[in-house]
Amino acid sequence: MLSTHGMACLLLRCVGMNRRSALPFVPSIATIFVTYLIVAGAGLGHATPSKGLADPPPPDPRSGLVTHPTPSVTQRSHAEGALAQLRNKHASFKRISDTQTARFVDLMKKEQLGLTVYVAENSILKDLNDKVLHDYDLVTTLCNVHKAIVHRLVMKDPQLRPLIAGQYHDFKGVAFAFRSESAATRLAVRKLHRKAGDIFAKILARTSIRDKISGKRGISGDPRHWYGGGIGSTYDQAGAAARLSRSRYRPHKRAVIFEFSRVERLLDAREAHTERLRSRLSQLDKRLLVELPGRNNYTLNVGLVDIVRKAHTVSGGLNKYIAHIKTRISRRFGGAQVSPNQVFLIRDYFAVVDSFSAKLLVKKRVEIDLGQAQHNVLSIDLKGQGARNHFETQVSLFESRLQGARVALKATRVGEDRATAEMLRAATHIDNVIAATYGAPSVDDAASGLTGDDKRYASPRKVKAKDRKLYVSGLQGYDRAGMFRSTDVALHYADTGRRVPAEQRSALVNDAEGVLKAMDTRLEGTKAGSDLSHALLHLRLYPREKAPNQVALSVVGEVKDSTMAALGRKLKLSVPKELAVRGRIERVSKVRVRHPAKAQR
Repeated sequence: MLSTHGMACLLLRCVGMNRRSALPFVPSIATIFVTYLIVAGAGLGHATPSKGLADPPPPDPRSGLVTHPTPSVTQRSHAEGALAQLRNKHASFKRISDTQTARFVDLMKKEQLGLTVYVAENSILKDLNDKVLHDYDLVTTLCNVHKAIVHRLVMKDPQLRPLIAGQYHDFKGVAFAFRSESAATRLAVRKLHRKAGDIFAKILARTSIRDKISGKRGISGDPRHWYGGGIGSTYDQAGAAARLSRSRYRPHKRAVIFEFSRVERLLDAREAHTERLRSRLSQLDKRLLVELPGRNNYTLNVGLVDIVRKAHTVSGGLNKYIAHIKTRISRRFGGAQVSPNQVFLIRDYFAVVDSFSAKLLVKKRVEIDLGQAQHNVLSIDLKGQGARNHFETQVSLFESRLQGARVALKATRVGEDRATAEMLRAATHIDNVIAATYGAPSVDDAASGLTGDDKRYASPRKVKAKDRKLYVSGLQGYDRAGMFRSTDVALHYADTGRRVPAEQRSALVNDAEGVLKAMDTRLEGTKAGSDLSHALLHLRLYPREKAPNQVALSVVGEVKDSTMAALGRKLKLSVPKELAVRGRIERVSKVRVRHPAKAQR
């Protein structure tokens, strides 16, 4: 193990604070700890597992991998059956009603005194969706499993249940407010959270999830730590404490839960460190920044934040991470250059700001069960919403700078509200387009819902060419249509006409979205990408039972012929081997969208 001095030197070197670039101060133990959490939070390293694992054979302690024995055919069959049962039982979560959720939101906005608020949230939701499980519905199911465990434990606890003042859930996790601030209440909550992590891990160990995560590094391979816990006097305090849990991951230990009162000094130090880092951003190329009020005040723009947010999955060590960031910046910002130390500055500023991001509070959440869908699943991903949330957090921290963590958390809640307002405006536009196309009041319909930054709709009838053109034209009519990533997945095999099994549908939606994400990356910084800034790309996926699935692309909006040619090339490069391109890219002329009220007559 490194000495305190050795760790300080190593960590300060990692964040670019060498003799030429570091601020002239002697690091305290608190500063070293803050820097450690920042580096850990950036996701660039993983703790090395200790020896003596419970599951044989034990992995090499130097590998950082979580491995499991290879199951037999019978074991694999039982594991798949157990997972299918979880899917059926936990496709939705209804133990906390919309009314209870709405009351909780109102209670948190009042900032009532004398409460203990407990938050359990999924710390790696994006990784599970995009990198680990690749199955949106499965991840939703697992979130519902954990929420059900926590809820059952609270309701069975004779100490906590009588104290319940409110309960809440969203797509990431669950929260409870208790009418007590006693040490005994906080202790009961800590024990409950750790027990929930143990139960969750045991349930998943009996399913094929065990095989899916075998060999994954860090938190991804350890379900006990998928849900961070936090305790505070307010929802935002508990959320900030829960967010710290990821950076305190230790392999083969119980789930981590922090109390805000115990980490407040750390968060105060982080808040001050945020301003020190921000004051150094002026050294960057101004194309990467947004100017703030006052003299020489800048913060990262949304495009740069988006690059850093997605870079946490880059593997291969620090040098590859630096090269990735430099390449993406140069491509997106017209050849802008950054040094390695500037990469560290950007990364560390992003990470420390992210620790103050406010959690989403929604009064009603609609869950989409793709297993019940009959014909097509229309999905619209609001691109860059996470980056917009982070940008508003940066602005809020600047506005409340150097006033401590409590003030910072109140300010970032206001910033989150600004970012959410734009998301809800976009969601309302999508609802209106769906209603105009299908004559369904989707805003209140169980078949349509906003799940995080995704909007999904289960079509009540087969989507015909006329419907599709009306639908995509309506989406493109939004003043920021470039933020929509639109897909349409058919639920009947194109070659046999049979229905696609329920358990395969979410993966198909992810496949379609994955193609558009890959295209976005390839179009970044190109003339074609610039030409498409106000156009809409709509990808259709046609599953086939006896042949590779096919995808087809539609473009809505005025684009150049050269852009269409570039799109054809990028599409072929973005489609994985197991998919095939169907026909030529369709150019959709704008269709007049009927008013929803007229469409429903």
